[in-house]
Amino acid sequence: DVSSLSFFANLLCLVFEEIMLPVISSGIRQSATRRLLTVSQQLRMASVGKSQESTVGTKVSGRIGQTILNRPRALNSLSYEMITKMASILRKMELNQHVAVHLFRGSGGKAFCAGGDVRALVEAGAAGNAKPAQEFFFDEYRLDYQISRLQKPVIALLDGIWMGGGVGITLHNTTGVRIATERTMFAMPETAIGFFPDVGVSHMLSRMPNGLGYYLALTGQALRGRDVLRANLATHLISSKLLDQFETELKDASKTETTAMAVVEKYHQLSAAEDRDLTSSFILQHSEKVAMSFCGSSLEEILANLAKRSSSSWESTQAKVIRSRCPLSLAVAFRQLQENQSKTLEEVFVSDYRLANRFILHPDFHEGVRAALVDKDKNPKWTTRLETVHDEVDRFFSPFATPEEEWTPGDC
Repeated sequence: DVSSLSFFANLLCLVFEEIMLPVISSGIRQSATRRLLTVSQQLRMASVGKSQESTVGTKVSGRIGQTILNRPRALNSLSYEMITKMASILRKMELNQHVAVHLFRGSGGKAFCAGGDVRALVEAGAAGNAKPAQEFFFDEYRLDYQISRLQKPVIALLDGIWMGGGVGITLHNTTGVRIATERTMFAMPETAIGFFPDVGVSHMLSRMPNGLGYYLALTGQALRGRDVLRANLATHLISSKLLDQFETELKDASKTETTAMAVVEKYHQLSAAEDRDLTSSFILQHSEKVAMSFCGSSLEEILANLAKRSSSSWESTQAKVIRSRCPLSLAVAFRQLQENQSKTLEEVFVSDYRLANRFILHPDFHEGVRAALVDKDKNPKWTTRLETVHDEVDRFFSPFATPEEEWTPGDC
């Protein structure tokens, strides 16, 4: 329903608003200007032959095949309908001889995509019914994997909030580019709500140097703007002031893939010339502290590293953040990154699918949702403890009873 915020997008944003980043609270309220931008986006979608209610728009301009996430009032969160639509659209784009490059963007000016719309899944899971979750995650991960194997490059405009399911549909394509702006905010805050960093993101996080991936996965810390580029989550950065000009030049470019990439490089260089965020960079300020604390061989070692430097306000804060997170989620996320550094992307999705289906039924996930979204007391009462959670973690990672239950990539 495009008239209301989806559950999961609302949940992820509330994690930041209520728990970690109060400064963004004003940014997720609708203003008169934002409503006008939303109307403008809907009219643009209508002009290319799509209903104003269409959740995924598509258009071919020159040799650029656009896929537009069009749920601006829901921060473009992915519904099951959007997942199936995108899979169909991208198959057709791959076969279209007039399309040389895919362009992904979100509508509304606030978010590329804030996550996945799993409201019905949570409600079904609380009632003990895992089937809706199985279908949603199975096909969501298939879409993510399908995009990773597209033969034509993907240009993804990651302006605004970029979390959860939005990361999954953009992070894994190795032939394309991911463009951040100074407004981009990346995060995977799932440990705060009793879930885990899914959509294959651990494949990337596990390969980050100097403990950064472990830090992002365990704490849910947000990266903004050029820090998203510094972490290699984005490949380019373009100023939001230049995006309209960039898109126009991209669509008007001559009909070769090389020219499209040349336009990307041109605007990346133009934006670098006016970059002024060096003093506000989290990575530049804290990368040494992250490396000293988060390169441990176990969660216990990471907490011990932080305790050694507890006189520092930064280390003390990080220890408190980790202690506030769901113990089961922390243990699962840590093991994910340990194991997935040597796994293929397909193997990572097999593991993520097992984990997602088990988390959706776990009381800690329901408690995390209650504390973050329902009662908003920010005081979850977790049922698990780091000291005793290891047997449960083993069960979460174990294969399903039959091969037919496992995730498979399908015809990608």
